[in-house]
Amino acid sequence: MAAIVVTLALFPWPHPLPTAIVVAGLALAALGLALVLWARVTLGGAFTMFPEPKRRDALVSSGPYGYARHPMYGGLLLLLGGVSLARSIPALVLTAALAVLWWRKSVVEERRLTAAYPDYPAYRQRVRRRFVPFVA
Repeated sequence: MAAIVVTLALFPWPHPLPTAIVVAGLALAALGLALVLWARVTLGGAFTMFPEPKRRDALVSSGPYGYARHPMYGGLLLLLGGVSLARSIPALVLTAALAVLWWRKSVVEERRLTAAYPDYPAYRQRVRRRFVPFVA
């Protein structure tokens, strides 16, 4: 995220950006922030920044986790992508790089979730989207 902030500061897109692009970016960022907050509240005590899941009685599969397996990452990507779009289109390259990094992290997390929760493979079959609900 620091790389995106630096890129926004050092390489701003020529101004003024078309209003439609700025509005679309801000709307995307707002949607991402809402998804992050919803996912964080839903996780409650299960939240961790590390790929190792906290031991809980049951897998969290409600709220946004009923629609996407990693909505926190998806929300952050929408938030950063929206800010990049509204402020500096070249920063979208860094957002894409972050998406690759989080995709890889999610693969590791899913292996660990499968080991921790025997019902995770069934959850994964039921919830097909990885990051963003309603987006293929």
